[in-house]
Amino acid sequence: MPDLDFVGLGEETQQVFRPRFDEVVRRARRRRRWLAGLSALVVAVAGGGVAASLSVGTASRPDGSYRGSATSRVVAGDIWHLYQLTETCDTGGCRFHFAVSADRGVTWSLRPPPGPDTAYRQILSATNTTVVVAADSTRWVTVDAGRTWREGTLENRTTTQTDQFAYVDGAQVVLVRPGTGGLASVAAPQPLRQARSFEGGGALWMVGFARARGIRSVDLSTAVSGDFGRSWEVRRLPRDFGFLDFSSANGVDLYALYGVDHAFKVFASRNGGATWSATASIPVSFGGGGLLATRSGVLWLSTPDGLLRSTDGGRSFDRRGFPDIGPVGFDTSIDGMYVASTMGAYSRTWVSEDGQGWVETPR
Repeated sequence: MPDLDFVGLGEETQQVFRPRFDEVVRRARRRRRWLAGLSALVVAVAGGGVAASLSVGTASRPDGSYRGSATSRVVAGDIWHLYQLTETCDTGGCRFHFAVSADRGVTWSLRPPPGPDTAYRQILSATNTTVVVAADSTRWVTVDAGRTWREGTLENRTTTQTDQFAYVDGAQVVLVRPGTGGLASVAAPQPLRQARSFEGGGALWMVGFARARGIRSVDLSTAVSGDFGRSWEVRRLPRDFGFLDFSSANGVDLYALYGVDHAFKVFASRNGGATWSATASIPVSFGGGGLLATRSGVLWLSTPDGLLRSTDGGRSFDRRGFPDIGPVGFDTSIDGMYVASTMGAYSRTWVSEDGQGWVETPR
């Protein structure tokens, strides 16, 4: 999926919508209830339990925890399964791996990744043990957590609530069926240019540009579907220039992050994106950032200078509740596990069940 390119774009212009966000939220809630039931079944089959609460800490390192140098953030398939692309090097050269943990990051298995050795790889999505990986321009699918791979091909079928997001290909949104790995595109093309997906509380959420002005793409907007891609609602974001990230835990309270004038600016919407207001402005050094909105109401902000936490809807941030580290990448599993991770030779990973307390996995 291409990253959004905002160089040289102007400020926002007016656009009018007549959305049906009550229907979107209703369907999103129904979808989340179904996912919760599926997740409970998966945990029961695995014979596992869910801890009641988590606290910030660092676990001791057991055998099998080494993953090598991380070339991607950690992606969560469910409360137990974590995935990451890594690389190990020795006197015989360097090898790439698809790293898999089936015990919430305590131990890892290094498996061959899909595609040729020289391919650039990206984990596009993960649901339980079904994972979609891009290797250059080819999509690969595994349904057994990377033990075997097959090249992904689109099926001619109707998508249903059993399908989960896989990737965006232009105007086409592709879903994957967990357990079988079957790919299929949703019925209605998503209406945005240069779009990418974001977590949005159970519905399908895209962020991209609504139209072109000459050679430029303008009117940065969200597109959301609460009916599995049969229709889309489009609403403008607060501005075009400087956009970094977007997050929502429930599809109603939305947060957008911008980098402008050596500061991160957070905007919030309390009505599904109909209106936006500026909340906090945080001075930062040069670099990217990210947001994680959680079910508990805690909002996490990753900055080049460390992680910040807001408990008042993005109006203020503090540094309490998380180790003092640099920027991290966030992910949320199908059953609501939160993951924060860093990349590189000394990568670190934290998991949280509630978005408040975090536990660091061994490294």
